[in-house]
Amino acid sequence: MLLPLLLLSTVVFGLPGAALALRLFAESLSLSAGLGALMLMGLVINTGIVLFATYRRRGTDGGAASATRRWTTLVIVSRDRLRAVLATALSTGAALLPVAVLGGAHGGLAAVVVGGIASATLYGLLVLPLAYGALGSRRQPDWPRRLPGA
Repeated sequence: MLLPLLLLSTVVFGLPGAALALRLFAESLSLSAGLGALMLMGLVINTGIVLFATYRRRGTDGGAASATRRWTTLVIVSRDRLRAVLATALSTGAALLPVAVLGGAHGGLAAVVVGGIASATLYGLLVLPLAYGALGSRRQPDWPRRLPGA
């Protein structure tokens, strides 16, 4: 139950960057900015899912693995996925930066995504692996698999 909440926390850390970018690009909170926030949520959660899936696939979900092995695996996986995560964030930010600078009808959308993805990516690459390692060390309940006939 804690891991999905940890994944959703990445959205919260995109909000300060989005608010700062709205201020920096002199955009107001509008329908376009709200749509940008929805787009930001999808991008940020996708990044977290990619990282979590790779962590779980490499065997960092607790179990019999030692703590040293688990943290080493987290560092290796984070390093391996760094290029993909940064490529997604930088390509999205670079594509929307001209729209954010020039403003117009979709300036709010672009500003929210550019600022939010910058702050959420930093959080996702620095804090998320540490939190996952701390929370992932707890054994997740296996109750659906222990039921008879399941």
